Amino acid sequence: MSLARKGSRRIVVDQVAFRWAVRRRPTYCQANGWTPLRFVVHRADRPGSVLVVSLPYAHPGNWLGLPSTTVRPVLVALAVRRALAAGWQPTRPGPPFTLTFRDHDDVESCGGITRGGGRRADPPARSGYPASGSTDSERVCGGS
Repeated sequence: MSLARKGSRRIVVDQVAFRWAVRRRPTYCQANGWTPLRFVVHRADRPGSVLVVSLPYAHPGNWLGLPSTTVRPVLVALAVRRALAAGWQPTRPGPPFTLTFRDHDDVESCGGITRGGGRRADPPARSGYPASGSTDSERVCGGS
């Protein structure tokens, strides 16, 4: 299986070129927060087995505003190195190799920024509303 060039990014890890991508739009299950944020990686010059990486966050486009993270190249490089150490052979054809990050600290140490997902934004601060940093229920209900 091979990723299309359009929509995927190139990264070089230990002098080997790979391509990686995150789904732009969440699947229905990702949008509801039932399945985690995932990205895929394959070797750029000789595609073989695909690496599927699951993160302990929801997709940024989830509908519920669940916490998400930004997938950055440093996180992709870490995932590739861990998968190679765990036995992933990117030049051999075969089933997808799955790598799961279970710890938030691993992702955040790679520069991933935890933030609320979804398309909802906090309402702008207006007179009568508490300062930023308060919860939504405090804004709507006037604090408790």
